[in-house]
Amino acid sequence: MNLEPNNPYVHIIKAYVIFRSCKKEYNCYEKALNEIDLALSLNQNIAYAHYLKAEILSTMRFLSRIWRNDGINISIDYAYILNEIDTALSLDPNNPYYLIRKAETLLGSGRSNEAIKTCDYLISLDPNNVAYHLLKARTLILMEAYSEALKECDKAIDLDPNCVPCHKRKAEVLEKLGKYKEALEEYDTLIRLDPKKAYYHEKKAELLSKMHLEDEAIKQLDKGIEVASSVRIKAFQYYEKAKLLAKSKKYSDALKELDKAISLEPNSELYHRTKAELLIKLKRYEEALKELDAAIACDTRNICAREEKIELLIKLKRYNEAL
Repeated sequence: MNLEPNNPYVHIIKAYVIFRSCKKEYNCYEKALNEIDLALSLNQNIAYAHYLKAEILSTMRFLSRIWRNDGINISIDYAYILNEIDTALSLDPNNPYYLIRKAETLLGSGRSNEAIKTCDYLISLDPNNVAYHLLKARTLILMEAYSEALKECDKAIDLDPNCVPCHKRKAEVLEKLGKYKEALEEYDTLIRLDPKKAYYHEKKAELLSKMHLEDEAIKQLDKGIEVASSVRIKAFQYYEKAKLLAKSKKYSDALKELDKAISLEPNSELYHRTKAELLIKLKRYEEALKELDAAIACDTRNICAREEKIELLIKLKRYNEAL
């Protein structure tokens, strides 16, 4: 795009294309940011340019935790991002995308009350927009205002009874309020709306377990295993089932489920380490050591398996190996 170098919209388009093609590489986001700065140097009064810059900066702030491991240290303050959003809104005051981004940024920066005000303003612009009520519900949940969050979820469901995210959010709130039976009803609704989503079976099983209904929870996980859409998801369902069986002290049965998980995902540090913990409960120490070695081989940077191996070796009085 070397044509029309003095046209800000050319740089905005280029920034957008680069931004959307980035795959967590720092240099890619830097290029997108440079393009948007070029656009703004040519024309400061394009609202979308400020909004896009805020989007790029927000993503860079999120990814900075990953980049730190690669020796790239950057610090992007929420105030810097909010300044770009506010500039965009000064040019286009009622743009819902800009207002949503503002609410989310305020929420991320801990300014929850201001985020609520932004949500309320969005709702005043379009009271029948389900997404706005859900955004307000999410904000209220983070403020631990669960009763108010529940009201927003109900408003969203009234507007769209088949809204999956609405029922998911409501189930979450009901759990927070300790209303487990009502939460179960929401998970039943979610399973009806999306029967092949193993996650909802898993969450329902988790809730049944909290209610000390372990047998029903295991049956629910079996349904989740049946509909699991990938090897990874199915393996995790087996792992969850193993945890429930272990909770009921059915360690041998739990081991069988973990073996199924490991057969699907042999390189899972978590599954090998959990199997080792069960073997220790059964006093099968040599097998446990082998599983801990397998866990360490799966993830050499994770210290959990190493610490558990050292503890087991000390328990077995094999001090030289523990050193």
